Amino acid sequence: MAFSAVDPKGSSTDNQFLENLATGGRRVVIGVACPVPDTQDSESRAFRRVGVRTGSLCVNAFDKARQVVFQVGAEPGIAIAAARAAGVTVPEAAFRPEPELDPFYRWAWIDFAGAGGSIAKISLAKIIDGLPSSTLRSLVAGKVVVVDFSGGYPGEMIYDSPAPGGDGTVSSAELTGNAMATMLAGFPLRDAPRWLAILLIAFCGVLGPVSALKVQPTRWAMIIGLQLVALLIALQLAFNAGMIMPAVATLLGLFVAIPMAMLISYRRTRTELGEMRRHFAGADPSAIEAVLKGTVISGAAASEAIVPGYRIEATIGRGASGNVYRATKLDTGEIVALKVIKPLLAEDSATRAQFEREIQAAKRFGHPKAVPVIEGGEVDGILYICSPYIQDGDLQMAISEHRLLTASQLQLLAEDIGSALDAAHDAGLIHRDVKPSNVFRSADGFLIADFGIARMSGEATISGTGGTVGTLAYAAPEQLDGHGYISPATDVYGLAGTIVAAGSGHPPYSADSVSETLAAKVRGAVPTVGETLAPAAQILARALSVDPGERQESCAELASELAEALRRGGGSD
Repeated sequence: MAFSAVDPKGSSTDNQFLENLATGGRRVVIGVACPVPDTQDSESRAFRRVGVRTGSLCVNAFDKARQVVFQVGAEPGIAIAAARAAGVTVPEAAFRPEPELDPFYRWAWIDFAGAGGSIAKISLAKIIDGLPSSTLRSLVAGKVVVVDFSGGYPGEMIYDSPAPGGDGTVSSAELTGNAMATMLAGFPLRDAPRWLAILLIAFCGVLGPVSALKVQPTRWAMIIGLQLVALLIALQLAFNAGMIMPAVATLLGLFVAIPMAMLISYRRTRTELGEMRRHFAGADPSAIEAVLKGTVISGAAASEAIVPGYRIEATIGRGASGNVYRATKLDTGEIVALKVIKPLLAEDSATRAQFEREIQAAKRFGHPKAVPVIEGGEVDGILYICSPYIQDGDLQMAISEHRLLTASQLQLLAEDIGSALDAAHDAGLIHRDVKPSNVFRSADGFLIADFGIARMSGEATISGTGGTVGTLAYAAPEQLDGHGYISPATDVYGLAGTIVAAGSGHPPYSADSVSETLAAKVRGAVPTVGETLAPAAQILARALSVDPGERQESCAELASELAEALRRGGGSD
């Protein structure tokens, strides 16, 4: 209960009221101003002579309205004097020193009952003007009463309230009342042990980053959210138990941990995704299976993360330079063929630069018998090429299923693919990897795909893997040692080998081993062309010559000679 002198009545009225209190047998504590040498001490001695205790009114010394002081000079704080008057022992050790502010300054936390206005106030002038004694008695019985006089001020002293709510302010009477209630309750608020505060700060600062190392981003974000909720609950429970926790430092630790966790999670995601990309591009069966099954990597579907902008759905082709996948272009919904190049084939900057040049050239190159390149690029060191998806499959698939071409179909194959290759040669492009798996059926003939990939990918190297052996079967001899001059004649060789395979069911040099195939190529052995192509055996043998200079000058010349030979030989469907 607090009385306030908002209606100034003058010092005579105040003195009359004090005299009545002092002679009424009650325990009275008078608050005196902050230390003024000699003057305050004489006032205190005068009050004590009439049995009235005194205490310093510097409750919020150093402008800290949350603190109650133990002693100001030789005068105890007003709340300490009130507690002693009530018989409550107030140990000085319970107060925290603050030597950087004042060598004698010691303070403790004030436990506020609530926002400003939580303690009832009655105008002192109203009491003196005739408030019935029975009414006053019912209001103050059994309570600690704080009487706040104007003391020559134009009104009450007002402070910013540390307690939430109300108008954000608290009067000097309420501040003193809350300080007294705190002392009389035996210090319900105290600082938490230092070890507990350090543990809480460490908990908030470490859990987020650690969780980012171990769990998915969606889960660690949830963990940090739960951590914040748990922190707020812990702070409230600690406060209810009378402990003041370092909330600001703890929250600061938590908020510092959040960007750290985000950075760790980002780096972890990049690392995991990079590893998955490299294994996938390297045609690792387990990585391919994981992607196609919809495995989630760091919160994202792997099928959409390998090459951003595409969702990989199925494998449709395998080769020495990389695999081809059916995919959906996410921005358009278009079904496409996505070729992912093996990492080892694109490690150096010169290779990647050449890849970029040839992809741009292939995009500019337009021919009705060439599968267009939609786009190509690099992600995390992995190269890829996107082309339209062709439903019917490639020529190698037909050969594997023993669906061989007739004489007229072989002529159409030579004409269609030959015209696309010659147009590419005129545009400065050499395919370098003409083979059945790069040729597709269309409604009106044949299409060739994969321009500019073989040289970049080092397809001419000899290896024991099935994909490279397959490429070796159609590679020109000048490609095999890596030092030969690549020219349009290289594509003439590849086209001839593809024609032989489409008409006979096997490559022109079909041996049991890589070494035997290589030996047959470099010594110029007679190719095996099959029955359908027998009339054109010499034409094809010329196209498959070891010396590029002995081959036809263009693919169109090869197609024309092939058609003429088949017609003269009576080749039919």
